[in-house]
Amino acid sequence: MATEKSFTRQARINAPRDAVWSFMTNLENAPKWIPGVSETRQTSQGPMGTGAVIRETRTIGKRTETYDIKVSAFEPPKRYAAAAQAGKAEFEYTYELAEAGGSTDITMKATARGKGLITKMFISVGMRFMEKIDGDQLERLKKTVEEST
Repeated sequence: MATEKSFTRQARINAPRDAVWSFMTNLENAPKWIPGVSETRQTSQGPMGTGAVIRETRTIGKRTETYDIKVSAFEPPKRYAAAAQAGKAEFEYTYELAEAGGSTDITMKATARGKGLITKMFISVGMRFMEKIDGDQLERLKKTVEEST
């Protein structure tokens, strides 16, 4: 039986959707708005898009790890999603952007899914941890984009 848990956040960013999209999908900007990220780079060949692979280095607490993240959706300038595997669990972040009269409404959904009893426990703990670490991600994005435009 599969387990899935998620949390959602929303924000209005006072910048046009194209500007928000360009900022958030530029990998050099990730450390400016994603907590703990020190480096991101595309490791796959070709342009950024669905199926591209990104290597991300992130420090949480005293632990620094590097993950390979696969872009699971890339629909400029409306939808971006990326997922990483951790054992038998998959963690995915999906961002949806909508025009809002010169501003941008953005929704982030963080989802963890997997199968098996151990994975179910891992997902429950992992989701609480993800929400604690990344729950303010959109507020950080909002502040950074608004300061740069």
